[in-house]
Amino acid sequence: MKKTKGILLVLILISTWISISFAENGGYSTTSSLDWNLFKKYNSMIFIPNQNGLLTVPIATTIGKGKIAAGLSSLEAGKISDTKVYYTNAGILLGTSDDVEIGYSKKALVFSDDYSRTDIEGANLYLKIKLLDWGDVVPRIAVGLTATSLTNESDLDKYNTFMNAFAVTSIMFDLFAARIGLHAGLENGFMGDNQGDPFFFGGATITLFDFINLCGEYVGANQEGEDGMVNASAGVKLFDILSINVNQLDLNNENNKKDPKTSAQAVLSIKFH
Repeated sequence: MKKTKGILLVLILISTWISISFAENGGYSTTSSLDWNLFKKYNSMIFIPNQNGLLTVPIATTIGKGKIAAGLSSLEAGKISDTKVYYTNAGILLGTSDDVEIGYSKKALVFSDDYSRTDIEGANLYLKIKLLDWGDVVPRIAVGLTATSLTNESDLDKYNTFMNAFAVTSIMFDLFAARIGLHAGLENGFMGDNQGDPFFFGGATITLFDFINLCGEYVGANQEGEDGMVNASAGVKLFDILSINVNQLDLNNENNKKDPKTSAQAVLSIKFH
């Protein structure tokens, strides 16, 4: 009974947060959704598709107690002085319990010719707490926070750190040889004294035969439905410890049809306790 009351209290707090965000921003706006999606594409925490996230947003599951995961992703990000640069993101995740995971990732732009780093870098700190998990019958619910530095860590303060709070729900079920998940959530960003617009996201995950992972997401949705970003991923899990994924980003952007934005990701997961 106490657990039920606690869950209801948390749900009330989440609903209040969403209502306040809506009121303070005068409803949902599309003015910043394009910028938001570009920010998400280049500054997301490393999530493991189909395990604790989609591509750039979380789902209401964790990597599990006593599990540690380290990953690396790379995305071509244009040119500087006619030299290609790649956006690299290296991160680590730790499952402190079945319901809590924390993470850290380091981001940098790297030149393609000599793999030297530019002076554009930053970092992510991440926390997710699963509030409700009663199996496949009831939707899982999780909340969390990501802090993204827009400079290096030595200059970290609230005026150059982007905070992103999220709430997400997931439904998981089995269908023949597939494990299917449907996910939806809301996130809201703020930096210093400025608060952004809240945005919805949604997606689906499909795991076939316990080792083939497929997922898709729609990020940055709002009431008008403009400027959202469609991303998709396909990958495999090898020997139950190594996940390799190829991600296609911003698929609904007309400019990317001839030159799709593709990122590669590898994550090694080990259970230590």
